[in-house]
Amino acid sequence: KKEVTPAVSTTILHSVNRNVISEQKVQDRQLSEQADSLAARNAELNRQLQELICQI
Repeated sequence: KKEVTPAVSTTILHSVNRNVISEQKVQDRQLSEQADSLAARNAELNRQLQELICQI
């Protein structure tokens, strides 16, 4: 029985795919952190705005 080895191009594509997935995970984490930060800042600004409205 002859052992089948993947073509070099297939191996390269798998490697590139793993790298892309890894980079996407990093970007996903960064975007999630930024979204959390924006949500917290938005809540603080809304609180300040509500306080200002109550003073008027």
